[in-house]
Amino acid sequence: MRNRSLELRPCSRAVVIAALPVGINVFLFADRYEAGAPVMATAMLLSTFLSCGTIAAVLYLLGVRYVRRARGRV
Repeated sequence: MRNRSLELRPCSRAVVIAALPVGINVFLFADRYEAGAPVMATAMLLSTFLSCGTIAAVLYLLGVRYVRRARGRV
């Protein structure tokens, strides 16, 4: 049986992906071209910490609820 507890519509998936933290690629490009690597490192750190709350808030606003299943049931 398919787990439907965390399913999202395609539009909602895009919103959740946009709420994710800044990726490592931004820092790698900044470091490679020597243009603001310390600033990007700080941005990565802050966005990672803030994403814990923002992703939870976005999922709540989208109406996503986690449904816990009983053990032993398929």
